[in-house]
Amino acid sequence: MWLLIDLITEELITPSQAHALLLRQLKERPPLGRLALEAKLLSVHQVFKVLSCCADSDARFGEASIQLGLLTVAQRDQLLGRQLSRQPSIEELVVDMQLCTLEEIAALKARARWPARRAAG
Repeated sequence: MWLLIDLITEELITPSQAHALLLRQLKERPPLGRLALEAKLLSVHQVFKVLSCCADSDARFGEASIQLGLLTVAQRDQLLGRQLSRQPSIEELVVDMQLCTLEEIAALKARARWPARRAAG
């Protein structure tokens, strides 16, 4: 999140471009059901059962899986971690969308002492 804030503050991207980046990141995040299938934690039938539950209750996939007794909290958390690690980073998307270069991002991080700020929250 700090990177997005810094990119906007330094006027390397606009707030609407930041919004587009976040939407694209969410769109490219692999669905939890697919990850559960890949990990062999759920069958296709079980994934559809969870999706049906989600449609009926507005519950999120992970929570519905737990409520149905198909996943444990630990398994859901493991899948969420995989999901996060497999989504494209903001840095990758900024460069891919040609909003700025890796060099501009590196210079921004150096100016803002970005690693120290990032660790602080």
